[in-house]
Amino acid sequence: MKFSPVRAGVYLLLAFGGWAAGRWVWPPKAVAVEVEVVPVSAVQAQPSEKERKVAEWEKLLEDMPGEKPVVLKPEESADPAKAGLAMKARAGEEKAADLLRSMARQMALLPPPALAEFLKNATDSDVVRSTLTEDAAVYAFSRDTKAGLTLLSSLPNSKESGAVAQKVLHFFPPKDVPEVLGWYARLPAGELKTAALSEMVPVLKRQNFGKAVALVSALPQDGGEAKNKRRSLLKTLFVDNSTQITGAAAEEKLNAAPAEERDYLRAEIKNAEYQNLANYSKEEAVPVLAGLPENERGGKAVELFQNWAQSDPTRAVKGLAQLPEEMKTPELYSAFAKTWTEGNVGMASQWVHDLPEGPQKEAAAGGLALGLAKDYPAEAMTWAATLTDAAGRQAALQKVIDATPPENLTAAVSALNALNLPPEEKTAVKIPAPPSVSSSAGGPAPAQGKAAP
Repeated sequence: MKFSPVRAGVYLLLAFGGWAAGRWVWPPKAVAVEVEVVPVSAVQAQPSEKERKVAEWEKLLEDMPGEKPVVLKPEESADPAKAGLAMKARAGEEKAADLLRSMARQMALLPPPALAEFLKNATDSDVVRSTLTEDAAVYAFSRDTKAGLTLLSSLPNSKESGAVAQKVLHFFPPKDVPEVLGWYARLPAGELKTAALSEMVPVLKRQNFGKAVALVSALPQDGGEAKNKRRSLLKTLFVDNSTQITGAAAEEKLNAAPAEERDYLRAEIKNAEYQNLANYSKEEAVPVLAGLPENERGGKAVELFQNWAQSDPTRAVKGLAQLPEEMKTPELYSAFAKTWTEGNVGMASQWVHDLPEGPQKEAAAGGLALGLAKDYPAEAMTWAATLTDAAGRQAALQKVIDATPPENLTAAVSALNALNLPPEEKTAVKIPAPPSVSSSAGGPAPAQGKAAP
């Protein structure tokens, strides 16, 4: 049968019309199909825990000042030991040290022993490990208080760990006091705990003085060093607050201190009070001198009046007169006269001249002679010769010679020769020879500066 395009088209049209009519008469049954709606964010593969941690590290490194170092691969970073070995392999690379420090800081934010494992494998140097541990601990504490304290708790209870704790807590903010106190309470007794408290004390005493005293008092003192550390912290608490706790107020606060330390602290408070007065009101410091421990009064008095002789000697003389007689020692008068002479020869000489005869005037004359020796050797010899005690006079003459500079030694020897003293006293004074001339066993010859009998 011959193919007819027209006939084929008609057949196709009829077939399509029959299919359409059937769909209209007998529509298909609806079939329920559950379709899961997938959010766009979940289309991409979810990152693994390793990749998430690396992303966190990358973000932290971006926040650090300076150039961002290369980040370790995920498979290296996921395990602190592997990360350490990877870092060790890169030791010779450029900026490897910066990367090592950056990675140590990130390890410090992870639960221990991440940092320790990392550093154990990253370097063989104990010094490098110690330095990076300290740096990383400070970094961790500044970013996350809990992470920093957790890291400190994981360190060995040693002096080295105590030093790290002091560095970390040196400037901890007052807002962290509750958390730091809770952490401190859980620490076992030892170097780490004592060192930590030493840095906590400045903040604690401003917030709660009684609490600070209680914590320091609770420190163990089973050995001499431990006792000294506890005493030192107690002194810091009470002496640094001495301007606020004097007199009756000090006694009240001392009740919070251990009974066996109260006498010591009382003396330290008195010392601090005196030192403050000595710096700003020397007149008021004079009566306080008598209340200092007996073994400290002499040295404190000498220091006070030497300083006073430099700044206001005429008022210092009035203060000297107010001292109890037992405190007017020869050492005090000698030091005061010498210092005053170095500032004003005329006034000092007149003061010594007007003193009543006695050991105080003798001591002042010796101090005056010593003060004159550098620039006025002849006058110095004259004053040394006025001492009535032979042994004291001999000592004063020798001190003048010893204090006289080489260029004035000839004048000093001439003045010694001219003194109206027994010849044996003059020859007993040892005169140094010029540098180029050696002395004989019996001393240098007169032509070399030796006093003639």
